[in-house]
Amino acid sequence: MYVGSLPGKIYRTSEPVEVEKDYLSIQVEPSIIKTVAPGKSLDYAITITDFENKAVENADIKIEDGVNNDIKNLESNAQGHAIFNLSVPASVMSSLV
Repeated sequence: MYVGSLPGKIYRTSEPVEVEKDYLSIQVEPSIIKTVAPGKSLDYAITITDFENKAVENADIKIEDGVNNDIKNLESNAQGHAIFNLSVPASVMSSLV
């Protein structure tokens, strides 16, 4: 699990690993805002890569889900992927009327 970084180092657990740069990139698909009807859901595919565009395994991803007023914690797999499922409660419809 990546717990932090400093210039020139990314810490994996308690062992520092030397790297040339110190940043990660995140890509989210779909990247455009989608409309999701109450009672339905939508999957977002998340990909985490390093400065060499290589997949980052076990990256901690924190999602603030404003629809369900919740925080989701995900972890990327060996390919740097994680899936966030946004479920819109059916009860949202009654609060909109």
